[in-house]
Amino acid sequence: MTDHNPEFGTQVRTIQIIVAALVVGCVTFGGIACVIAGDDLAFREFGVLAIVATAFAAGAVVVSTVVRVVFDKQADRDAPQPADKLLSLFQNRAIVSAAVLEGATFLNLIVVIVENNAASLVTAGVLIAIMLIRLPTKRGIAEWVAKRLDASQTTV
Repeated sequence: MTDHNPEFGTQVRTIQIIVAALVVGCVTFGGIACVIAGDDLAFREFGVLAIVATAFAAGAVVVSTVVRVVFDKQADRDAPQPADKLLSLFQNRAIVSAAVLEGATFLNLIVVIVENNAASLVTAGVLIAIMLIRLPTKRGIAEWVAKRLDASQTTV
């Protein structure tokens, strides 16, 4: 399975759509949170919810990175695997990693509504930026799969 395979392209597009949908949900809710907060939205002293949400955001970045590493190690450990199995593993890796960040993003956006704290909006924006930076590309997925296929062929 290569990046020239039409089936591969379809599977990559599916992964991209799922992760992008997680991002769009966050951005949409962010817009709603800003409308609800209205003119009261400002940088304020951190309340309890803002502190918890910010800590949650930091933890989510760490956890989402660990998730990616765990899935990478699983793919390497279970070698050799067919390319379609590796692609499925990559899909799970991308979804779980983005979903962890999405949860922390929503929590921070709820804080925007409850405490009208703009700092939580910034935190949510940073989490969304991380999700966008990690948005899977066709080339990136092809390289991830190829690396594991090459490694499994050299160990067989």
